[in-house]
Amino acid sequence: MLKANRTRAASSRLKLSASAVALLTVMGTGAAYAQDATGEVMETVVVTGFRASLEKALDMKRAALDSSDSILAEDIAKFPDMNVSESLQRIPGVSLNRDDGEGREITVRGLGAQFTRVLINGVEAQSTVGSQDVSTSNPGNGVGGTNRGRGFDFNVFASDLFSSLTVHKSNSASMEEGSLGATVELHTARPFDHPGFVLTASAQEGYQTLAGSTNPRFAALVSDTFLGGRLGVLVSGAYAINNTLEEGTSSVRWMSNLGNSSTASTSNDFASVDGTTCPTSGTQPAACVTADTAFRPRFPRYDVITLHEKRLGLTGSVQWQPDEDTLFTMDVLYADFAQVRNEYYLEANSFSTGGKGTTATYAASGTTYHVSSLGVGSINVLGYTLGGPTGLDGQLNPTQTITDLTATDVGLRNEHRLDHLDTRFMQLTLDGSHSFSDVFKVHMLLGWSESHHRNPIQTTLAADLGCAGTGAAGAYTCGAGTTADPYEFDYSQGNMPMLHVGALPSTATWFLSNVRERQEFVYNSYRSAAADFEYKAFSELSFSGGVDYRNFGFGSLETRRSTGGTGELATIPDAIRAVPLSSYTAPVSLRGVDVPSGATTTWLTADLNKAATAISLWDTSVFPLNSAAGYASNGGVREDDYSGWVQAAWDTNVYGMDFRGDVGLRYVLTESVSAGYSLINNAITPATGHEVYHDFLPALNAVLEPVDDFLVRFNASYAMSRPNLSGMLPSGSVSVSGSNAAAKVGNPATPPMRSKNLDLSFEWYYGKGSMISVAGFWKHLDNFVQSQSITGTAAQNPFGMDDSAFIAACGGTTWANITNAYCIGQGGQNMTWVYTATKSVKGAPLYGTEINWQQQLYFLPHPFDNFGVLGNYTYVQAQQTYYDTSGKILMTADLNNMSRNSYNATVYYDDTIFQARLTAAFRSHYIIDANILSNYNNYGIFVKSTLNLDASASYKMDENFMFTFDALNLTNQATNIYADKYAQRSYQYHETGRVFYVGVKYNY
Repeated sequence: MLKANRTRAASSRLKLSASAVALLTVMGTGAAYAQDATGEVMETVVVTGFRASLEKALDMKRAALDSSDSILAEDIAKFPDMNVSESLQRIPGVSLNRDDGEGREITVRGLGAQFTRVLINGVEAQSTVGSQDVSTSNPGNGVGGTNRGRGFDFNVFASDLFSSLTVHKSNSASMEEGSLGATVELHTARPFDHPGFVLTASAQEGYQTLAGSTNPRFAALVSDTFLGGRLGVLVSGAYAINNTLEEGTSSVRWMSNLGNSSTASTSNDFASVDGTTCPTSGTQPAACVTADTAFRPRFPRYDVITLHEKRLGLTGSVQWQPDEDTLFTMDVLYADFAQVRNEYYLEANSFSTGGKGTTATYAASGTTYHVSSLGVGSINVLGYTLGGPTGLDGQLNPTQTITDLTATDVGLRNEHRLDHLDTRFMQLTLDGSHSFSDVFKVHMLLGWSESHHRNPIQTTLAADLGCAGTGAAGAYTCGAGTTADPYEFDYSQGNMPMLHVGALPSTATWFLSNVRERQEFVYNSYRSAAADFEYKAFSELSFSGGVDYRNFGFGSLETRRSTGGTGELATIPDAIRAVPLSSYTAPVSLRGVDVPSGATTTWLTADLNKAATAISLWDTSVFPLNSAAGYASNGGVREDDYSGWVQAAWDTNVYGMDFRGDVGLRYVLTESVSAGYSLINNAITPATGHEVYHDFLPALNAVLEPVDDFLVRFNASYAMSRPNLSGMLPSGSVSVSGSNAAAKVGNPATPPMRSKNLDLSFEWYYGKGSMISVAGFWKHLDNFVQSQSITGTAAQNPFGMDDSAFIAACGGTTWANITNAYCIGQGGQNMTWVYTATKSVKGAPLYGTEINWQQQLYFLPHPFDNFGVLGNYTYVQAQQTYYDTSGKILMTADLNNMSRNSYNATVYYDDTIFQARLTAAFRSHYIIDANILSNYNNYGIFVKSTLNLDASASYKMDENFMFTFDALNLTNQATNIYADKYAQRSYQYHETGRVFYVGVKYNY
């Protein structure tokens, strides 16, 4: 692909300056010196300033054959945004998914991160991180958590490491396969980019308004060339510390007495409503039916999240040009992204717990104690308000929602979750090219990369407010709220609900209810080799071809608290319960987000740092960890891709019009071997899968210039994208978590997604640094790969899973001795499970329009001639039909992660001394999870529209010193997620605040 880009740049007949052509070649190959057809070395161009970077990027777009856009560093080691992904969102058709207020993954023309390939220095790479359990990024395993998919997480890398990025939205035969959305190229700096000795360093200090914290950032680059410019060495580094406070609310989905089934259960009913008792059997009174069948938040709660991040990046590059026909380049990249995340919650968990609750017994100092966590069957509803649409759901249940409720005997819980996360990425590439003559050239590329994501500490302590004492077990009369001062939630007052704990009766006690310890590790690796040639048969016609080999490895390991069995331990040792909870608690408060009057904003929570000493929290002899309990997530995939391609390119004149393009064919053979585990006869049994498939992928790119400065660009191709990795594991798992009873199976035979693609654009380059374009694109997605669910008992399971897996998940060896309270309350062998599998279904068309405008206002009087504007708008539409595993249609909705409307706009000023710009990025609402059954009969999980506003400025004191200023998220844009496309019930609302940076940069 790089060779093809080099060819197109060299053969273009556009009337560009020699320096612009040199830049195109430099950015395409990373070489310091471009060569014309005679082999003469031309001058290297140094891009400085935001305006200059836009001009050069526009030259690259004009010279390209495919549909692509680029962003260049505006100075050495100074990318125009704080995060690479945030730069990408300025490109038409690109939308950004954010985590913790920072860009993480991208969606291109409606297709999410799993459909985007990322190349670093010409070699495909994969980088993954972990996140909260609820995230706007969708790595292929729900709506958050550890990324076990193919989506690339950009937040691992500091932006200062890169000199350019390009997004290819169409394909060519020379471009490696695997993308339906886009191929993103990232390039680090190389010594021949800037001949001679170069030294640059920068330092910034940031301030986050919500956290009130300071965040330092540093970057440096040193480069030099030797032997008359034939040898170059470069090293660069970037280091940043980021402290973030994230506050808000979440509901952990909404449910009615249906739970995640299609049949109502009295175990999900309230104890009483408006003074009317709701019996556990027989006919329910009308007052109970109305309240129980309405949707309520499962965990109405407040969230406080602190995040401490350290991001380190290092690059190295050596280039050697022994003669004018030969160039060798070695690039090294290392990145380390470490996070310590603390999550604190105050929640009313009893709204999601079936029945009256659960009781545990322990002995201390010779006395037997009983502690009881309360369930929905203990809640006495004093009053409530219904809101939301009615009669929209003909399949499941009326969709009215309880927006406001007061009650007594509500069980509360506080949680503290601690995650230590670290992603280390390493890459080495060797690139060589040689021109045997003016008409024949060869190019070879070797690449190796690995990404290691580690989550060695993922620990949660939960303390419940319920009954505790030495009397008889099961006295459920001690939850939060009294008639005089009831518990209340009110979701009618805006984004933040009013959550009021109410009075706590004297019999209520906080006690340790759950210790959950897990570890997660994800490994990704790439090994690649490529060789290609170019033969210029005539002045207007050339031929090229090549072969590629890629080996991709994926491994996943999860351990959970267990003594060796497959069930995750939920019991707490008596000795641990006997330790006073007060010895390891700490206060937590909401301190930055606005909440309604009357809300409870301060609470005590179990403190993990204190608990580490008080209850030997990370002592494996007290809380043992074992991979058996996480067997379903453990396994690996090895994928080998063999491909070859041929391509013909032309550059000619037809009836006085410049006409250039390429046409070619790529053949690829994919072979995958997967390994996982299932539970059979109470034994963890290895399972393997093997799949082979091949594809013929033709591509055509053509550019016609009917008049000077006006281009018509046409692209057509057939493309494929391989399935997500976690779904390929041949595993079967059964789990019970709270009131979630789930069974899942992997599918190693999942086919790739394939599509037919057409692009047509009209581009007018009417002035220096100015253009306007209109592009239309159409894709026919031949198939979708989606997660499907259905409900049923263990005996009805559609996957043929062994009965022992269900029994083990319920904490027993037979149905007669199961110990899990939820399983027992739901009828054990007759309880309902949600079965989920990955399947390929019929696809649908995707189509849209992009409008792009760049304008330098050079025609205005000075100093206004230094202003400029950028703007682009994208509309895309594609709908997917979502099924359950029986083939029944559940709903029709947009593709995951697709925003129908998005736009970006920038106003800038650049007089080479002072630069300033203001950038707005908008994307409309989008769906991130369409699995209705696992979402308790809510019609999808959606993210509301976002508008992010950022600003940047710099002032150059002299040739050496520059002062910088950056402001991020000026509108304090929140992450706002809702459940159900009709009712739009609050799922998560989090604010991270504004961020400001001031700094200085030195160039020598």
